[in-house]
This record gives sequence, structure tokens and C-alpha cells, in this order.
Amino acid sequence: MTDPEDCSLVTFSADSLPEDLIMDILSRLPVKCLFRIRAVSRTWLSVISNPIFISLHNYRSITSTENSDSFIVHYLDGNEDSISLLHFNPCRIGIGLHRPYSQLHFPFVPKLFLVGSHNGIVCVVVSNYPATDNFDRGSYMYQNHETYLWNPATRQSKLLPVYTIRQSHDIYSFSFGFGFDPISNDFKVVRVVAFHRGLIRAEMYSTNTNAWRELETNAMKIPMFISFDVCLNGFLYCTWSRGLMTRSCGLMTFDLNKEVFDFDIDFPSNVQKTTDTEVNYFESRITEFKGSIAVITFYSNDAYDTTIHFWSLDDACLPAGIKGSWSPLSSIVLHGINTVYSYFNGSDNIIVKDYGHNLYLYNLGSEETKKVSIKIHLHEIFEYKESLVSIRGSEQIN
Repeated sequence: MTDPEDCSLVTFSADSLPEDLIMDILSRLPVKCLFRIRAVSRTWLSVISNPIFISLHNYRSITSTENSDSFIVHYLDGNEDSISLLHFNPCRIGIGLHRPYSQLHFPFVPKLFLVGSHNGIVCVVVSNYPATDNFDRGSYMYQNHETYLWNPATRQSKLLPVYTIRQSHDIYSFSFGFGFDPISNDFKVVRVVAFHRGLIRAEMYSTNTNAWRELETNAMKIPMFISFDVCLNGFLYCTWSRGLMTRSCGLMTFDLNKEVFDFDIDFPSNVQKTTDTEVNYFESRITEFKGSIAVITFYSNDAYDTTIHFWSLDDACLPAGIKGSWSPLSSIVLHGINTVYSYFNGSDNIIVKDYGHNLYLYNLGSEETKKVSIKIHLHEIFEYKESLVSIRGSEQIN
């Protein structure tokens, strides 16, 4: 089989072919290969730097079935946070990726987490304290962090401006969301901050304006996790919660174009009943399912049996006030599972983890569970497609 990164096969003269044909050929190559061959001629350099070519290359990368099981993961390697690319077919994990900041930016290895990945751009939040220190999610020290938009393939990164909502001893929780607004061609980052006195505030960063602005938060609710689960068709999705001490929850959406939150799509009735029962642990995740939205709920009992329910939303991104209808897809019981990450369309698998940090793939079609041969202390995982996309104001990080 030919190595897709073997650039020695590209031997034709660039100046002897029409530019549209050169674009078509080069748009099928990986970023690493394009970086190697852009010095071949001025014509190729001009083509690769063309915004039209970058958009074409990004489209081919997103729609290609190759590397459909490529993920960017944040995991604990000893006492340090690491970011790598993970593949399941065949199972392998790449060497640690370069960080979104220069080595001299911090005098220590800082704590970080992934917010999301879209069009080859990864949003990373980096805390201004060592990874070996432990702080609660809402602690004053844990709020002291920086946000980066980072292209791991090109090693370009942009440090975002300081937040509008500043550090406060009254903050007990915050969450981030990252997505792409195809209408305005704009990457956006959302930050939701909850205060002890019951106040919830939110702000949003736009790459088009290069600024944060505070959002309206009438009847606002709290995202269940530190990051939103998924971005689909210009909407961010996550599970909302009424607070850290309650299991009451539902579907939260954020319209990246209109820049408004919505909470009007209820979860299936079975989910609400489950949250009211005496179970040891309950969580829910929002995921993409064949172009629509689905919810995965899981709860465990005293015997460490974890029940997982999977529903799809028949109509995603509904206008405010219209209730979505849910269809059950699967219901399974697995022993010893304590985390469900997401469902991934490319492989039809749900990724889960047991108490020993072993990963498993549960296939919805075959209903078989397969243990992953690589053992890592996984935190966040997002589907990843490399691209040449660059955020204005980015710097080269080597």
C-alpha cells in the first residue's frame, strides 16, 4: 500500500499544469506532505497559501472516509497532562503533540483540558498553575487560565484576549464550548460562569472581532461538564443541570450565529424518571448521530452495573418553544463501567472506560464490546481532522 505521506510520488512539473488541476491534486494530500513540497516551486507555494485551496483541502479532509477514526485526546501521563492523536483501527497512539504555547511561556508544565475540535482547529484551556497541583473546578486558582485556538498540524496557535468575566472568589463553576459558525465563517468560544449566590453569566469570543462580549442569560442553566459535548450545524449542545447537587437535567443548545441559548428541548421521560431514582451515579452526554443529535445516559448501582440508554433526536436545532421527539436506539448493561465518552459515527462505536482506566468500544450494530489494547488515563476525546486553516493573529509554535 502506498504511504499517503510519501511526497516522492509528486514528480510532475507544477508550471506545466493548470492551477485548478494542481489544486485538485494537492488538496488530496495530508498537511505534512504539503508543508514538504511547498518549496518545490513558487506556483505550488502560491496554490497552497490560497484561501480557496485551504477551503477545498479542509472540505476534502472533513468528508474523506480515510482517518475517520482519528481523535485528539487529553490524558494523564504520569503526573502531567498530555495531548496526542489516537486511532482505533488499528489501535495506536501517536507521540505527544507540541503544546499550543511556547516552552518558555510557563516555568512549569501547566494543567490543561480540551474544549473541542472543528475544521482542524482545537480549543485548549491552559491553567496558570502546575499540573501537579489539585484545585476544585471553581476555585480561585483554577479560574486563572488562558484559552488557545490551535492547529496541531501546522503548529500555529493564537492566545485569546483576557476574559470579560474576571476571577472571583464567588465563582464555583465554569464551562467552555467551541464551535464554528458556517453562516458568518467564524470560530467562536463560549464561557459559562456560575456564582455561589445563584448568578450565572456567559460570554463569547469571536475570531471575526477578536474580542469577548457578555451574553444575555435569562433563566440560564449550568452545563453539566467543563466543556460542551458537540457542535453540529452551527449549534453547540450539552446537558444542563440545575446545580451541582441535583440530578435534574435537560438539553442545552447555543446558536452560534444568533448567539442565544435555548433550553426548550426536554430529555426523554425515562431520563427524568432515572434522575429521580436512587442510583449511585448518573451522567448524560450529547453526541452526533448520523447528522442529528442523540443523548447517552448512564447510571450505576451498588453492584457496579452500568445501564446505558441511547436516544436520537428526530429534529435537531428546533426553534424555541418546539419540543423535540426522541427515539430509543439502544439499551445495554455493562459491568464495571464508570465513564461513557461519546458515540462516533465513523465506527458506530460508543467509547467507555472502566474503573481501572481500560477503554472499551461498544459497537451498536454487532452489540459486541471490544477492549482497547492501549491503556491511558483518558480525560477528553474529540474527533479530529487535520487542516491548513489558520486563525488570524496566530503565531508559529515550535
